[in-house]
Amino acid sequence: MEPWAEVHRIPPGETVSVVTHAPTRGGVWPGSKCEGEAFGVDHHPDSVTVWANGNCFHLSDQDGNAIDAADWDCPAQQPPTP
Repeated sequence: MEPWAEVHRIPPGETVSVVTHAPTRGGVWPGSKCEGEAFGVDHHPDSVTVWANGNCFHLSDQDGNAIDAADWDCPAQQPPTP
């Protein structure tokens, strides 16, 4: 996961979902090569690099279970304030 330089192993045959959140309400994605592009993906023989162009990201497995529960600094992951 870039630009955070995080590495997550995905076993063969597994599915992983990546969610990123725009830093602004208008959905402006910093680092995007194309307008409205939330992700960039580079495929390699033994790996995939995902560039999450938001201000944070989180991962889940195919059943929706969190893979990286840390979700540091991701305001979208914080409980709503009363």
